Amino acid sequence: MDYNSLELLILYLHFFSSVLWWGITFFVIFILRPINKKGSYSFLLQRIHQFVLPISTISITSGIALTFININFELNRFFNSMWSYMLVLGGLFSIPVYLNILFRSKKRNIKLELGKKV
Repeated sequence: MDYNSLELLILYLHFFSSVLWWGITFFVIFILRPINKKGSYSFLLQRIHQFVLPISTISITSGIALTFININFELNRFFNSMWSYMLVLGGLFSIPVYLNILFRSKKRNIKLELGKKV
């Protein structure tokens, strides 16, 4: 198989999943959380969380695959380039957010019952 076409496919997959992941994250933090003080949009947060977990996993996995493709599977090339510093900087921002998403999905298994009168 031609590695150029594979690299292009993984590059677009990584780009679009990363933009989608960070866009949804900023939407939740800066728009949805402030207007959800009464809890009326909690069902939307739960749906978004179910969508963000696979998107962030695709983004991280495709980023790792792109790393190996770009360095031609030589670790020497990885540690001796400016590109590696950019990758480490991106990982410093992405990995903690991903771990937060991953651990929140295991901790919170809250089911909301809407429309039930007590």
